[in-house]
Amino acid sequence: MSSKRSAPTTPGSSEKKRKVLSLAEKMDVLAVIDSGLGWSATGKKFGLHEATVRTIWKTREKIRQSVDIREMDQRKSNVDGVAITEKARSIYDHLAEKEPSGSSPAPGFIASHGWFHRFKQRFSLHNIARTGKKNSIYFHTSIYLILTRAIFQYEEH
Repeated sequence: MSSKRSAPTTPGSSEKKRKVLSLAEKMDVLAVIDSGLGWSATGKKFGLHEATVRTIWKTREKIRQSVDIREMDQRKSNVDGVAITEKARSIYDHLAEKEPSGSSPAPGFIASHGWFHRFKQRFSLHNIARTGKKNSIYFHTSIYLILTRAIFQYEEH
């Protein structure tokens, strides 16, 4: 039995290929949207469907975090584990101070070796060693990005 539709004469003439955008292209789309251009106009500019542009807009925070993490990895900025645990303790102390006095006391927090190991696994941080020295110019920026990512993911739960 023959099919109702005839096969296209040239390969790919009637089928649209799925277009995979790189992070740089997605950042360009976000920049155009931020400048005030609408969904459909942005889609036409980049050759994308309007729904794709809206999806990129909805996931903009994850895209921006991915770009930050990728930049850190490209700089190969080694972040010090001791500094991460110190920063985690200071964040905990800051959050504990903000807690209302009438609420139950906050449980103690110890940034132990086990905590640090689980933290590295949870956020796929492979280039971090637990040493006592700062190895990179981008040291403080890297710590900030890592802990910001951790806090945002914690707040989502």
